[in-house]
Amino acid sequence: MAAKSSKFTPDFTTAFSDNSANEALSVLWEKLDKGVARLSGALVISGEGPPRYRIRLLDRHYEVDSGGRTVHQVLEDENLSKEDAGFETALVILSHLTSPEEAEPYGRWVSEKELKGGTMFFRGVHALPLEPLVKRFGRDSRSFQEAGRFLGARKEPFGDASFSLQILPGVPLAFILWVADEEFPARVSVLFDAGIELRFPPDVILALVRVTIRRILEIDAGQSNQLLTT
Repeated sequence: MAAKSSKFTPDFTTAFSDNSANEALSVLWEKLDKGVARLSGALVISGEGPPRYRIRLLDRHYEVDSGGRTVHQVLEDENLSKEDAGFETALVILSHLTSPEEAEPYGRWVSEKELKGGTMFFRGVHALPLEPLVKRFGRDSRSFQEAGRFLGARKEPFGDASFSLQILPGVPLAFILWVADEEFPARVSVLFDAGIELRFPPDVILALVRVTIRRILEIDAGQSNQLLTT
């Protein structure tokens, strides 16, 4: 992987206002009070008081406290302060925990435009934020693949380089890179399991993609910084 002199930090401005964000989480917390989805893959932490849940998102584990209404990252060093998951990660995790029971993977890849309502929703401010990946990996497919491997990616047969990631239990995404050449600019696209539309509404799917892209870029920056210091 080629070393970089500085960390690339994309600007991800949330598509939610403060009021709509609070309302969205409030609705999901109320749904969680009624129980967690059977297929969520979450670990229930037993004890006194309201239930808590542990779940893995990409390479990180999170704890959901239904009593305290908090979602935080589980750190290896328990002496460190608990790190709040942030709005979009909390939105995705809570939506997953409360997803419909029939929301199982179909095993068929589709684009965002093929999802129900996708053509109308995924445009303008709601377009998938793929440009940061294009800027970073448009001429560096090797680093693209290495970032995916770090996150446990499975190689896919699309484009010049591609991989799929298990974001949450039963929730895969595929990322496809076409490297820039003399005729065409670089391009990145995302594929979804067709069953995701039964699990998440479009705004949560957008948040899922944004959370994943942020993590891919964080992993890439961390690996490149290691090369610079060795």
